[in-house]
Amino acid sequence: MTSSIPNGFSTDDLERMLKEASSEAGESAETEAGSPSQRMIKLAGKLCDDMMDLEGGPLLHKVVALTILARLASWHKTVGRDRLQDNDDCGESWLMDAGKCEAASELLVSIDLGDDDFTCHDLTEE
Repeated sequence: MTSSIPNGFSTDDLERMLKEASSEAGESAETEAGSPSQRMIKLAGKLCDDMMDLEGGPLLHKVVALTILARLASWHKTVGRDRLQDNDDCGESWLMDAGKCEAASELLVSIDLGDDDFTCHDLTEE
C-alpha cells in the first residue's frame, strides 16, 4: 500500500528545521507556560509554518505526512511482529494499527493538490 511514497525524498532541510526547532523549544520550554503536549503542538505548528515558508504550498506537507505514515506503519509492523514472537497477543493490535496507517496513507494519496502533485493516484489512468 505504501509503494506510492517516494523512496528518494531528502529530509535534510526538515532535519535541520527539527534541530533548530528543538533547540528553540528547549530554550523556551522553561519559560513558556503550558503542558508538554501544548508545547509539542506549538512545535508541530512551527515546523508546518517553516515548511510552508520553504516550499510555498501544501505539497511538502503531504509528502512529509506520507513519510510519517510510512514510518509509523513500519514501526507498528515491527513491534507487532516482535510481540507476536514473544507470544504477546497485543501484537495483533499493533499490526491492525499498521494497517490503519497504510489506509490513512492511501486516503491522503487520493487527495489531488494539482499538476505538481506527483503523489496523487489518478484512478482513471490506471
